[in-house]
Amino acid sequence: MYYQTACQPGTYQSSYGQITCIESSPGYYVPEYGYYNQIPCEPGTFNSNSGSIQPSSCINSFPGHYVPLSGQSSMIPCEIGTYQPNEGELLCLEASPGYYVDREKSIVQEIVDLDYYTDNFSSTIQLRCPLFHITLTQGSDSIGACLLDTDGDRIYDDIDNDDDNDGMLDQNDFCPLGVMGWTSGLVQDNDRDGCRDSDEDLDDDNDGYLDNIDDFDFNENEWEDTDNDGIGNNADTDDDNDGLTDVYELSILSNPLSIDTDNDGYPDMYRLDLNEDKKIDLYGFDDNQDGEIDRFSKR
Repeated sequence: MYYQTACQPGTYQSSYGQITCIESSPGYYVPEYGYYNQIPCEPGTFNSNSGSIQPSSCINSFPGHYVPLSGQSSMIPCEIGTYQPNEGELLCLEASPGYYVDREKSIVQEIVDLDYYTDNFSSTIQLRCPLFHITLTQGSDSIGACLLDTDGDRIYDDIDNDDDNDGMLDQNDFCPLGVMGWTSGLVQDNDRDGCRDSDEDLDDDNDGYLDNIDDFDFNENEWEDTDNDGIGNNADTDDDNDGLTDVYELSILSNPLSIDTDNDGYPDMYRLDLNEDKKIDLYGFDDNQDGEIDRFSKR
């Protein structure tokens, strides 16, 4: 009489008329005698050996890995942008906005640093805020968390009373978002308007005359020096330096800003033909140097 022999644990045979049993494959096990099929490891577990007998041969996937299907011989590492802190899992978790994962097999997601943000799931890098912008906390999840901080003092501009950190409060600063790295004072900011004289301020004395046409950049009371004698017209009693005082020239309808009002080639103090009738209206010298032609000053 002939007998069939049961397959040993760790082996199986699913076909009729066979003379041998088949060793269980990696990812499977056979716990008892006489099995006609092998049992797969459950999702979340794997078995890298063949001929396994016990269910315990199927081990949980490690943190940073996953096993999505049954009967697997190996676990799969989490890709960048994902992580898994637990063992025996079927999938990896996506990094949340405000976090990122920049390497495989990660067991944690990294929180975004100050002045960076991520606004999507599964981010692999953190994004830098625009230039001159900061965030107030780690883990920012949108570009809207990036706040303008012009002077880099980590006080964002909306609440910073001195946005460019020049020592001049914004309410008094005509260049509130101006050049950094200096302090407003009489040496660098003559008119104390918060604009640096050397490169920001086009009117250093704030007299209403731009520096390129102002003969006295740092004197708010002077801006023109007609005769180039170093005395501004407002203080100069003889603006054209023709020997006649401005007051006197105005009284005789002469131009106090022209040394030769009638354009006859002679300074006004020597001869003057105001009505252009070819006759000299005024003629004389200023012998006593009182700024008026002697003919009139001595009458």
